[in-house]
Amino acid sequence: MAATNEQANLNDGTTDLDIKLGNINPIEQDYDKQLVVISVPRQTPTVNFLIDLGRLKEVITLKGFFEDDSSKSALTRKGELETLMSRSGTMTLTWGAGATLQTKIVNIIKAKISETSGEMDFGDLPTTVHKTFVVTIQFAVGTNKG
Repeated sequence: MAATNEQANLNDGTTDLDIKLGNINPIEQDYDKQLVVISVPRQTPTVNFLIDLGRLKEVITLKGFFEDDSSKSALTRKGELETLMSRSGTMTLTWGAGATLQTKIVNIIKAKISETSGEMDFGDLPTTVHKTFVVTIQFAVGTNKG
C-alpha cells in the first residue's frame, strides 16, 4: 500500500511494510548540527571557539502500530520489520499524502516493539484474537558510504 496521513510506508525494494501511525507525535525529526568546541587554556574568562563542521545529523522517530487486518496479520508485519532490520543498506520511508507527502532515504537505528494482549471476540465461535504491536522505530537519514 501507499503512505497516507494515517500510515507510513517502509520499503527496501524487497519488503513493503505499512505502519499505522499513532495519534500523538507519530513522526519526530531531530536535527543535530555538528560543532566542535575548543577551549583556550589559561584565559580568564574562559574563551571558547566553535568550529562548524558543516554537517547536519538527522534522526527520525516513528511511533505507530501493527494490527490484524484483511491483508496481513500484525504478527506478519512484526516479522517483516525484523527482516528489514536484519538486512544492511538503506530503505525508503514515506509518510503523508498529497501536499504533505514526505520521503526520506533512511537506515534503521533501533526499533522497540510492545505486544498487547489482543481483543477477544466472544460473539463468534471459535474465539478470534486480534493482536496489536506498538512500535517505535528510529531512523538515521542518509545514504550508506563504502
